[in-house]
Amino acid sequence: MNTTPMNQARPVHMPPMTDEELEAQAIRELERMQRARDAKRSGYKPKRRGWNHADHR
Repeated sequence: MNTTPMNQARPVHMPPMTDEELEAQAIRELERMQRARDAKRSGYKPKRRGWNHADHR
């Protein structure tokens, strides 16, 4: 099989980030994970939509 440069998988180039930007990104990600964990612990369930509605004709 012939692999040309167009067919080879390459990682996407990430722009260089400062330490402050990396720290802010890490904090956002940790806060998102904490919110998800807290919602799971509280028993929160999002509303189900589209399958359990009465037939209104």
